[in-house]
Amino acid sequence: MLDDRTRLICTYFDGERPEERPEERPEERPKDSQFNGIKYLIKYLIKYQTTAVGGRCRRKPMRIWAMRIWVDADACPNAIKEIIFRAAKRTKCPLTLVANHPLQIPTYAEMLVVPSGFDGADNKIVELLAAGDLVITADIPLAAKALDKGGYVFNPRGDEYTSRNIGDRLSVRNLLDSFRGGAEPIGGGPPPLNNRDKANFANQLDRFLAKHLR
Repeated sequence: MLDDRTRLICTYFDGERPEERPEERPEERPKDSQFNGIKYLIKYLIKYQTTAVGGRCRRKPMRIWAMRIWVDADACPNAIKEIIFRAAKRTKCPLTLVANHPLQIPTYAEMLVVPSGFDGADNKIVELLAAGDLVITADIPLAAKALDKGGYVFNPRGDEYTSRNIGDRLSVRNLLDSFRGGAEPIGGGPPPLNNRDKANFANQLDRFLAKHLR
C-alpha cells in the first residue's frame, strides 16, 4: 500500500489531479498544512525520482552527481571535438575541454586554459577527474592515470583504454621512448583520421552515453 503522500506525488507525475477527500478540501486546510505539504514535495523531488510502472508507483534514488566528459583538447582533432559537442548538447552531459590555449567552444561547454608546460593539461584533468567521468585522449600515461581514478577513457579513434589493455599500451610506448632516447619522433606516427575512424568514435561515444546517462 502506498501512503497518502506517495499517492499524491504519483498522481502528480501521471498528470492526474489527486482525489480530494470531503474532509480535506483545500479551502478547509490550515495554511501551515499546505505550506508543509509543499516543503515535503520539494524535499521528495530532490531525494527521489518517481515513475509509474504498471499502474504502481516506483521510487528510486536520484543521482546527485553528473558524469562529465573531459577532453585533452590540445591534440584532439577538430572533427572529433565537433562530434563531442553534438553528443554533449544532445544528452546535456557536462563537458570540459582542457588545453594550453583558448579554443572556440559552444556556450554549453567549459574551457580550462592551463599554463604551457610538460603535462600541464594532463595533470589538471587528473586533478579534477571524478570516478565515472569520461576522458577523451590519445595520451597513454594520461589514460593510465584516469583509469586509476576510476574514469573511462576513449582515444579519438573510438578505442577504449581499460585496465586490461593499458599495461600493454604503456609498455609499447615506453619501449619506443627508449629507442628514441626521449626525443620527439621525426615523421611516422599514427595515420590521419578517416571517415571510418570518425564514425567509429561517434558510435562508441553514443553507446557509452546511452549506457551511463540512464
